[in-house]
Amino acid sequence: MNLSKFFTVFLCFTCFVLSAQDAKTYKKLGERYYETEKYREALDAFLRYHDSKPTDLEVKEKIGICYYFTNNIPEARRFLSYVVEKNKKPDADIYFFLGRTYQAENKFKEAADQYKSFLRNIDEDNINRPLVKDAIRRCAFGLRMLEDNAPVIVENMGENVNSTGDDFRPILSPNYDDKLYFSSVRAGNLGGLRNDEGYEDTELGKYSSDMFSTTVINGEWTATQPMSYLLNSPRQDVLLDFSEQGDKMFFFKGYTRFSGDMLVDTFKRIEERSLFASEFDGPIEMWRGDASPHFFNDTLLLFASARAGGYGGLDLYITRKTDDGWQTPENLGPQVNSAYDENTPYLANDGRTLYFSSNRADRSMGGYDILQSYFTDRTATWSKPINLKMPINSSGDDKDFRLSKDGLKAFFSSSRKTGMGQNDLYVAYFREKQKEVFRNPNLTVFADVLELNRLRAAAKANPGNGKAGNADIPGLTEEEITTYEVESLFYDKDGTVVNLKNTGKLKKLAKLAAQYPQLTFLLTAHSDGSDPVAFDLYFSIKKAEQAADYLIDQGVKPSRIVVKGYGSAFPIAKGEVNGIENIIGQRLNRRVDVNVENVGDLPIRIEVVEPEVSKEMKTLTAKLITNGTKGLSYKVQIAAIKQMYKGDMIFKYPNAMAERPMDSENYRYTVGMYKTFNSADQLKNDLIKQGVGDAFVVPYMNGVRLSENEIVLYAEVYPDLKNLVEAVGN
Repeated sequence: MNLSKFFTVFLCFTCFVLSAQDAKTYKKLGERYYETEKYREALDAFLRYHDSKPTDLEVKEKIGICYYFTNNIPEARRFLSYVVEKNKKPDADIYFFLGRTYQAENKFKEAADQYKSFLRNIDEDNINRPLVKDAIRRCAFGLRMLEDNAPVIVENMGENVNSTGDDFRPILSPNYDDKLYFSSVRAGNLGGLRNDEGYEDTELGKYSSDMFSTTVINGEWTATQPMSYLLNSPRQDVLLDFSEQGDKMFFFKGYTRFSGDMLVDTFKRIEERSLFASEFDGPIEMWRGDASPHFFNDTLLLFASARAGGYGGLDLYITRKTDDGWQTPENLGPQVNSAYDENTPYLANDGRTLYFSSNRADRSMGGYDILQSYFTDRTATWSKPINLKMPINSSGDDKDFRLSKDGLKAFFSSSRKTGMGQNDLYVAYFREKQKEVFRNPNLTVFADVLELNRLRAAAKANPGNGKAGNADIPGLTEEEITTYEVESLFYDKDGTVVNLKNTGKLKKLAKLAAQYPQLTFLLTAHSDGSDPVAFDLYFSIKKAEQAADYLIDQGVKPSRIVVKGYGSAFPIAKGEVNGIENIIGQRLNRRVDVNVENVGDLPIRIEVVEPEVSKEMKTLTAKLITNGTKGLSYKVQIAAIKQMYKGDMIFKYPNAMAERPMDSENYRYTVGMYKTFNSADQLKNDLIKQGVGDAFVVPYMNGVRLSENEIVLYAEVYPDLKNLVEAVGN
């Protein structure tokens, strides 16, 4: 061999060795990316390795899977099919991913065949067997859907909006028809590339979600911009919803997409902002897995949750906002929910058309499909959910459906494999306006119908006992109902309510509150008349506050407690008998009465233990307060202030009362006690003539003040309330 030929051979051998080393490096790099689900980066590394080692079937399989996750379905199937052809006993997972490639192209029969091959090649106790059986059921559903497309045009919102990352949760601006907000995991987001522990990792790390907006300019969605750095952060930031007027934004912030807090931003100017946004004061616990909240008219909140007591997986729940705050969430029931996952609820403007996504196997052709259900007043139930069909739904996950104000468009997210990234934003164009975007003023929101039915049932079962609702529950035996006794809290002359005798009673109440979060508590204080007349009313409510503060220290939310003070206006026992000071009677009058409200359909019965008063000591005023507040009654509010009322109206007019919800700083002072609105209205007019310009009539049910929503609902059961509704309307 001559010298030149030797060097040529030597150089070729050296290049071959270097290529082999590079190939090995690329394979290891591809494995690292693959294990951390960075499929685009893994694909690039594996392909470089594949150029040198095209016979490595294990890498070919992973290349096929990477192509699937990066939305190149033809190449995914080509590589996976080759491995099946060449490998005498291929990994069962190949059949699963081949099924996914066929399902992604709506070739449901071929997909089902591959899934069945997967089942034949795994053990009977394989944990994936139920999941793949569901995939076969979805293919069967997809076959039925192929011939029944909806008359809708769907288009991807395009590269001006979408990215190769994860774009989701589109929400139209409440104030601007040409502005859309959404969330996205994409390159350039705040915080950069970070690992699961939150540390910077430019190789294997991932971006967190940030919030974005996009606007229509020159007829197309463009000008996509991240929201302010005051809102976005290195953590996971996800837009949830807006208030009706657009003055509040609700968003999620957490170290993972599944565990964090729901926060509220009020769009204050920079100089007025605090360092941290305030937490949402409601029953949603996103750090425990509650998800996808949707606000309707600011007083109704729907969300998904896997909390205990559901039908399985994620269920849809509803909670209402009243004057007492957000109420205990209620499950929407088995017509909507199932043993699978129901998610991303959206209630249309008519208040009774519900859209949501479900992965129930006989309702979906892929993962999540978007469904529609309608609430029927007559039966107070939801209709059987119907699938919105193709092209809105696909073989991917279709979620986050929301209608535009004009009813001609809808926005949603989808992971269909024709998109640019993991999830893309899509818009559906309808040929006709969707009627559910229009509000019928003669129809109430579905939740109001449910509440009205409960009120009617309570009124029928136990007339005059409306709001407290302590009737026996139909369908439950006596053994299934637990009875709880509540007793008055007696205090000594020194005014100390939280004493040794009462702490046991208060702890029982706190335990009851923890067990049943929907319960609320009314603490009504009375005195023996020994305090100065000018201070008597205020001093009495301060006694009730002592008991309330103890319950709050025990974990009861302030929003669940209302305190009242009547002073010495309604003694149950005589302070004197035959001109002689009655020590026992005075002791009986120094007390805080306890009432447990909002029992509803809970399997409990509340029994109030009345103080024992001898016949000789009983007063007529005890019956006056009992009968006067039973059922519907009215009082007139004269002031709502943070201090003691110093005017003389509480002395000039009878039945004065101080009242305070424990989540409010204001004391509400009222006078009068009437069973009809007209009588209370006359007192109000007289007070206005006396200079109390802010006087207004307040309705109560069993001594509990009614919220605006409850007034409208109770008017159907108590016709006299319609007089109040009409007066306020005028």
